[in-house]
Amino acid sequence: LSFTRMKDFSRSNPRFVYTVRDYQKEMNRFLNQESIVKAVEQQNKELQELEQQQTKFFSNMAHESRTPLNAIMGMNEVILREAKEESIRHYAKDVKNSGRFLLNLVNDILDYSKIRAGKMQIVPGEYNLADMIKEINTLVKSYIGEKPLEYQVRVSDELPKRLYGDEVRITQIIMNLLTNAIKYTPEGRVLFEVMPGETKEGR
Repeated sequence: LSFTRMKDFSRSNPRFVYTVRDYQKEMNRFLNQESIVKAVEQQNKELQELEQQQTKFFSNMAHESRTPLNAIMGMNEVILREAKEESIRHYAKDVKNSGRFLLNLVNDILDYSKIRAGKMQIVPGEYNLADMIKEINTLVKSYIGEKPLEYQVRVSDELPKRLYGDEVRITQIIMNLLTNAIKYTPEGRVLFEVMPGETKEGR
């Protein structure tokens, strides 16, 4: 309800124009919009809870998988130390390589859970570049298996023997790149090249 004075309004002639408007449709529309917003908020809340449960599930699964996996790899090390037959040692080496690859996969799942929870941390330190590349090559060769691919490695002599960084994360990044290259290359060659780059100072 609203009113407006007319042009000839005066005390002796107090004339108004009254307007009555029905806001029922507008109110219904507003209430519907409010209901939609509440429904969306509720759905977002449920999705967040589901995502938290999913992250917790993957984290627990990865933690539970590491215990038997470490036990298998530990027993396999015993076989490698005590076995005399070359064929058994060959099989044990395959088990070791596959176990390492599987352990890296489990660690990736744990890292994903940490990232989702905002708890990922970088732990830098000195590491031996040659040892890291050797371990990567062993894992990559076991991943290739019988696939008709040629795997080549080129490492520059200009690189220092020891570097500083988070060796675990660097290894994970390189392994993800190489395994994707192998996965999406049906045949031909995969080249792993390690060369020095320039810093901001041009060195």
